[in-house]
Amino acid sequence: MKRRYSVALWTVLGIIVLLVVVQIALPYVVRNYLNEKLADMGDYRGQVTDVDLALWRGAYKINGLDIVKVSGNVPVPFVKIPVIDLAVSWHSLWYDHAVVARVRFVSPELNFVDGGDNKEASQTGQGTDWRAQLNKLLPITLNEVRISDGKITFNNFTSTPKVKIEADKVNASLYNLTNVADAKGQREARFSGKALLMGKAPLDTAATFDPFSNFEDFDFRLRATGIELKSLNDFASAYGKFDFNAGNGDVVIQAKAVKGQLSGYIKPLLRNVEVFNW
Repeated sequence: MKRRYSVALWTVLGIIVLLVVVQIALPYVVRNYLNEKLADMGDYRGQVTDVDLALWRGAYKINGLDIVKVSGNVPVPFVKIPVIDLAVSWHSLWYDHAVVARVRFVSPELNFVDGGDNKEASQTGQGTDWRAQLNKLLPITLNEVRISDGKITFNNFTSTPKVKIEADKVNASLYNLTNVADAKGQREARFSGKALLMGKAPLDTAATFDPFSNFEDFDFRLRATGIELKSLNDFASAYGKFDFNAGNGDVVIQAKAVKGQLSGYIKPLLRNVEVFNW
């Protein structure tokens, strides 16, 4: 009995030690794996700083993700995300026998750049299959994606004057990002988000689309209200050769595609406009 008790005790201790070693070593293995995969992204290259695992709750965090353009010497990263927090749904795993998860991007930044005549200095995201890259980072079905306190910028570092249009306080949710069709053979993801344009103007957007098609079918709506036109003077001067002295306005966009046929409109609604330095 004493010998059996001793063997059982050492077996339990061995398992505990093994689990501790795995818990310590596995984050480094995952980080190196991700960095190896993200090193080859077509026109872009990615890298993560650290990975934290919490196996007991089926979750892990990716810390310090940066994605930069390989050529063109673009001075800002295309994507910068301090924290990606992913958690597996134990309910779906236990009752539906499906591995689904929710993910939250904390304070992400997305930076677009117009390089003018130098196309290499432009940064639009073209040149990479981003769905494939997302599968490298999060290789499971996502039923909810949340963006917390994000930022999107449009930049032109070569124009006169230089241009920067920014939407911050971006908070958005994306649901049903799955490759499984419903009973009607459809896959419809839903997106909704809010932000502040140029720090003041409220912006609301919503969309539905098939996440695994080439966006041949989608419905997109956007509305930004109370935009102070003087805050767009750098953009107006660089691209239109005029400035605003006063005025405000709204922008409404509605776009819909059915089997690749696009319809919709963009409506700028301007009030009390004064233009000078034409």
